Amino acid sequence: MSESTCKQKQCVVCQIPFHILSPFANEQICQTCRAVFQINMEPPLKKSLELLRTITVEGNGFVEIDGNEFIVEGTSGLGYRFEFQNPYKMGVECYRSKDAALNPENELCLHPCIDLDDEIIEIPIGDLVFTYAMTLSNDMDCAEEIETLENCISFRDSISFSPTQKEWNEAVDTKRNDAAQQRFGGPFLVDEDDDIWFHEEFDFPEDFEVVNEEVLGMNDDSTVAGLSERSQERIDRFMLDLERS
Repeated sequence: MSESTCKQKQCVVCQIPFHILSPFANEQICQTCRAVFQINMEPPLKKSLELLRTITVEGNGFVEIDGNEFIVEGTSGLGYRFEFQNPYKMGVECYRSKDAALNPENELCLHPCIDLDDEIIEIPIGDLVFTYAMTLSNDMDCAEEIETLENCISFRDSISFSPTQKEWNEAVDTKRNDAAQQRFGGPFLVDEDDDIWFHEEFDFPEDFEVVNEEVLGMNDDSTVAGLSERSQERIDRFMLDLERS
């Protein structure tokens, strides 16, 4: 967007000039300050926001701002929305394209977990946003070091290089359902040789003895019929320890 098509104003919070991109925008506070919830402007924070301003649309950069979220396009063609989560991390959403990220209604997304190398040292919010913006906008290169980004790109490529909304949503929905099943212990692949356990009746051995529940426990020497002598000894020791306690 050229400077001739948007007015420039100085933010009352960070005191940094910014371009007013919408006639309905608050002309006193820049979108960047509103996005990172900053009111008190310390010198290190102001310096970090000056750096961030160089890459946002308010400074004729490439990072879009929507409320408290930032949007970028990766070199892969994927779109990302990310927002402040804590002093060490941004929450990230991955969409099939930047247009989908800008208009997320009816669009499903992935949630790659991306952590900084050092989560002990708190850095100014502007530096944090800048780091994530540069990482996500260069996702193809950064995927070599960040597995979750590589997974997002591979997932998209498994559908098509430019999936439609329907193709992407169906694939994401399937991925979520599979993950939900695995979280609760399934699905499991059944070996053909083991499949007989589900379809054939088990033949009990001829000497198998069914213990009468009414009689069970009356004879201390035969607590459970069919146990090995070693197992019976373990039970006896356990019962003895229990009585002593």
